[in-house]
Amino acid sequence: MSIKHDQMFYFYTENNNVMKKYTILSAFAILPLFIIAANPPQQVVDAFKSKFPNAEEVRWEKEGDLAWEAEFEVDEIDQSAVFSSDGKWQETEKEMNISDLPAPIAESFRKNFPKAKMKNAEQIEHAQKGMMYEIEYRVGFRMKEELYTADGKQVEVK
Repeated sequence: MSIKHDQMFYFYTENNNVMKKYTILSAFAILPLFIIAANPPQQVVDAFKSKFPNAEEVRWEKEGDLAWEAEFEVDEIDQSAVFSSDGKWQETEKEMNISDLPAPIAESFRKNFPKAKMKNAEQIEHAQKGMMYEIEYRVGFRMKEELYTADGKQVEVK
């Protein structure tokens, strides 16, 4: 049996149209997942606006079943905040310059990791644990993080 050129073209375009339909249907099936994940409960939004009235470029992401994280900017400084699903603030992380780390933290870090190169620093305010600082650093080719209390005590090794 031989297939003519016209028949091959019809077969190709017919299969191509079927694939386009499946692709479009798949996109519409997945789209609601992103829309749902981007809309926290109203009490979370209200609590966020109350705590961060000057926040700009807010992006929401669901954190497990019990919390929502907002990534945003205040005065051009990147921050993130976590709220429980009922609107209770849990934590805020704020990027900072390494040179702005409190002296006890910088000294403790340099003492414990003399060959490490600091890359990033964040100030973390936690509802239960209070103020902490996170340092991201490089040792050789590996990136690591250390967490410190405001007085320079190492909290956990990651």
